[in-house]
Parts: sequence; C-alpha cells; structure tokens
Amino acid sequence: AKNRFQGFGLGFLTTILLQSSTAASIMFVGFTASGIITLFQGICMLIGSNVGTTITTIILSFKTINAIEILSVLVLVGVIINIISKNQKTKQIGNIIIGLGLLFAGMVLIDEATVIFKTFEGFNSFISSITNPIVLVLLGIILTMLTQSSLGTIAILISLAGAGAGAYSIISLQSASFIVYGANIGTCLTALLVGFTNNAQGKRVALFHVLFNVFGTIVFALIGLTPWLDLLAGIEPSLAIILINIIFNTVTAIITLPFAKLITKWMEKLFVKNKTQSQLFVLDKSSYELPTIAIKNINQGMLTAFDLMRQYVYDFKEYIKKINLLDYNKLNKGLTSLNVFVDSVKESALQISGKLSETDEKNLSTMFEVAQNYKRVVHNLDEILQSTVNNQKPIKFTQSQIDIMYDLGSEVINIINADKNIYYHIFNENYNIDFEVIVDGIMVCTNYISDVKNKQKKLLIDKKKTEKIEKYANFLNITNQFDEIGNDFNDISVNLAEIFVKLEEETQ
Repeated sequence: AKNRFQGFGLGFLTTILLQSSTAASIMFVGFTASGIITLFQGICMLIGSNVGTTITTIILSFKTINAIEILSVLVLVGVIINIISKNQKTKQIGNIIIGLGLLFAGMVLIDEATVIFKTFEGFNSFISSITNPIVLVLLGIILTMLTQSSLGTIAILISLAGAGAGAYSIISLQSASFIVYGANIGTCLTALLVGFTNNAQGKRVALFHVLFNVFGTIVFALIGLTPWLDLLAGIEPSLAIILINIIFNTVTAIITLPFAKLITKWMEKLFVKNKTQSQLFVLDKSSYELPTIAIKNINQGMLTAFDLMRQYVYDFKEYIKKINLLDYNKLNKGLTSLNVFVDSVKESALQISGKLSETDEKNLSTMFEVAQNYKRVVHNLDEILQSTVNNQKPIKFTQSQIDIMYDLGSEVINIINADKNIYYHIFNENYNIDFEVIVDGIMVCTNYISDVKNKQKKLLIDKKKTEKIEKYANFLNITNQFDEIGNDFNDISVNLAEIFVKLEEETQ
C-alpha cells in the first residue's frame, strides 16, 4: 500500500473477502497500532473498507438465484479440506473458507429473521412515527450495535420498506436513508472500542473511522435538503436502500481520499503524550488473544528502543559541546527512561511467551538477547555520562577530546541505524537486503572506535607525568566505554545474523 490508491484498493478487497467491515477495520486498527502499516496507510485502507462493505449489501439482492445459499456451501467445502488435509497451512485455508461460508450463512439467517418485522405492528408503528433525522441516525447506530452488523440493520430496512399496503408505507425512503447513515457509524464502534485499548496510533485510526462516517452523515444530511432521493423513489425498495448505502460510502470516500495526507497530519496531533512523561511500552489486552499481532507489537517496541537510544546519543553529542549540570540531569533521566522502556518490552514479551509458533518463539528468544545487549549499552552510556563530571562539577575537556567524543557518538549512531535496519527487515520478513554489506559497515565503525581507544590509552601513559592527569583518565574511560558499546552492538549483529540467515533459508 505505497500510495492512497493502493491502500484504498487493499482495504476494498480485504472487506469484500471478509464480507465484514467490522472485522476488516479491527484488523487495520491492530496493524496500525503495531506499526505493520502507517497511520496514512490505515486511513486509506479504512476508506476502501467502507466502500468494500457495500458489496455485501448487493449480495442481499441476489435472492432470485439463491446465490447466498450456494455460497453457504463453502462451509461444507472448508470442513472437508480441514478434515482430509494433513498440512497445517492447507488446514488454515480450510478454516478461512469455513469462516467465509458462515458469514454467507449468517446473511441467509438475517434475511429470513427480518421477515418478522413485517408483522410486528408495535415496531412498525414506532418506526413510522419517527421523522426527526437525528433520532433516525441514533436508531441506526443502536440497531447496528445490537446486531453487530450494518448488514442486519439494512436487511431490517429492506423488509420494512417493502411491507404494508405499498412501498414505503411503513417507513419513507428519506427516513430509511438516515438510518443507513447511522448504521455506517454504528459499525465503527466495535473497532473504536478495540482502538481505545491500543496505543496512540490505534486510537487515531479507530477515531478516524468514526469521524469518516460522521462527516458523511453531515454531508448527506445537507444533500438531503435537495430532492435527490426522488431519483430512487421509482426503484424497487430493496435496491433503492442498497443504492443509498453505496452512494453514501462512495461519495464520502471520493471527498476524503484526496485529503488523506492532510487528514493524517490532523490525526497525528491527537493523543500526543507529554514529552517529559516517562515512556513505557504497554501491550494492549486485545493482542494477547492474537499472538501474531502481539509479536509484531513487541518487535515494533524494540524498533522504538533503537530510535530512543539514537536520540539519546544525538543529545549527548550536543551536551559535550558545552557540559553543564542541567543537561547532565536531563540525560540521566533519559537513561532511566531507556531502561524502563526496554524492561517493559521484555515484560510484555514474557506474557505471550509459550503462546507462539515455534518460529515466533525463536524470534522472541533472539529479541531477549538483543534486549540484554541493549541494556548493557545503556549501562555503558551511563558510565560515559558519569565520566563527564567530577564531584558535581563539569570536567573541562580539550577541544580535541570533545571532537573525538563527538565523532565516536556519530559512529555509534551509524551502528544503531545499521542494526535497526537489519532488525526492521527481519520484523517485516523482507530478506532482500545486502546483509553482509551492512555487517561490514558495522565492523568498520567498531574498529574505528577500538583504534581511538588504543590511541588514547597510549597518550594517557605519556601524560602521566603531567598535573592534569584526571581529565585524561576520565576521557580514557569514555573511550573504553564507547569500545564496549561497539562490542555490544557486534553481539546484537551476531544474534540478528543467526535469525536472518535461518529465516532467509526458510523462505527459499
């Protein structure tokens, strides 16, 4: 989903295959929250999903050829595949076919069950007495929340519109249209509940889904001031209601899709954490029942850990230009946050350990090794920071020493970026990178750091006869710790190399 049209198309097709916009939207919220897709991609996919769900209602009109009954036979086909197959992947395909068949079978039951509303006088009188557009929208939301399906609400409307002495004698086409708008809002609320147990990205994409349909409702309420519904009045009631749903979602998508990037920027301003707040990784409760999503979330947490460490080293490079106690205290707090964050990632990983596939368990084990190396790097960074002060007084390093520390910081950032690059490609199961070139680049950086340390060690011996030995000793300790950081990242590279090569072989 590289652009808005591919994202829209993927959301459209996924919803057609699942025959459920609720299921599709929950997936997209989960993927966005875990970092599998970006917020922009999630928004585009949800726009496509809203149009894709209209295909489900079209199937309702295929009663004459018993299309739904025929498609319900998929349940039997899926069961047979599941029973006779010994291959796990084939069994999963069978489960998918069973799921699709059950959705179609459900549509048969919904269609048959809604016939009762034709003879339910109390309900019919209640519906016919409501003319307020806001109340009708709320009714659509409530009905959809109760049935957990906008399809169920539309099926009820189709039964009511065709009941009575003549078409629309119980409910007018205009009243039905407002209930359809409400049904589209109601179908978002399940995903909204899931989204609000997630991180900021999950909340943003879930809230967008609701706002998309609320916006569409406002637009069509204004359009409703014109007699456009009269164009559908002469059409068979079931088809007219289905067309309202299609037009509503398609027009809203046409209006919003061109502004997807702008909408993304607006949504990113919501649920922004206070920058001074300690960062903590929390795995949302819904992920525990979806281990595949959970491990993606955890891996995304580790990628975030790389970003946090890189930012810390950037801040340290600025700090050494002019060492002061205020920035020293800020960096101290930053190291504490780094430790807390990676510990929270490890804790979340422990909670899903034992629930994963064999491959994912091995990946999780590698993640633990990377996290341990990460914590050692944090310890080394703490040693470096402490070596910049003595008795709560900043040490005045020479300009040459400051330049060397700045360069060492740059080398560490290069290593962080390289290891994150490898981790990212493993996380996305993409092995089309020149792994050896990246590792060779890491070795160049670590060798440079080691050479600097050895050179400074020799210089310290020469400086022993001088009176200003203290700052040289502190500086040597700093170069030693940078060297240790290089070794820790080499260990991370080795751990990632093992899993990378193994997974690459499996894909071949």
